[in-house]
Amino acid sequence: MGIEIRDVELPFDGGVVRGNAKVETTRPGNPFTAEFSAGDIDLSALVGDLGDDVPVELLSGEGRAKVRIQGLAAAPGDTRARIAISASEVRVKIADGEMAVTDVEAMIDLVRGNLLLSEAGARTGGLWIKSSGRLGRDGGLDLIARLYAAGDLRGAIGRGAANAGGEVSFRRLPETEWYYHDFRVGGSIAQPLADFWNRGEAMPITSLLRKFFQDAGLADVTGGTGE
Repeated sequence: MGIEIRDVELPFDGGVVRGNAKVETTRPGNPFTAEFSAGDIDLSALVGDLGDDVPVELLSGEGRAKVRIQGLAAAPGDTRARIAISASEVRVKIADGEMAVTDVEAMIDLVRGNLLLSEAGARTGGLWIKSSGRLGRDGGLDLIARLYAAGDLRGAIGRGAANAGGEVSFRRLPETEWYYHDFRVGGSIAQPLADFWNRGEAMPITSLLRKFFQDAGLADVTGGTGE
């Protein structure tokens, strides 16, 4: 026996959230589960929900999300949740231009009060990035990221690296024409910082993108637009 709520529908950031929830009141600790899904979410509004300092004007597009929550009503500190977010295309503003990002996916886990980015990924033309790590309660980031690049983009990336004051040492994926470069991301959700050269010198990701995609001309080969 227990309490069950089915077919809930609520508006959320331009989309609709649908879900079910159940609490088993006759079992020790009163275990509960809840599952929700949402579609047509305004990504600018979703990012704005993360805090007042987040630059919502940088993103545009629509996304989808699925959430599963489980735990014990008697021990809310042990609640676990998994959030899966996806979008087929997102437009990212870079200075006076924008970049088309496709196949966006993120998996976020809540474990005993800690937020973990289990995996996130996105593509833009012949570039592909994946990352994972920890999301602090204060919005802080501690992530490890890997940039994959098609072989014919290494020259343009090298020019972008020079414009940004560094150098990229790619490694080749065995038996493929893809190359990769690992780096760290810190700062906060409102102001992410990338130590792209792995020498302890982080710079705002927005500045890094501008140098790569506008100054080095990568926008021409990734689907972005310049000034």
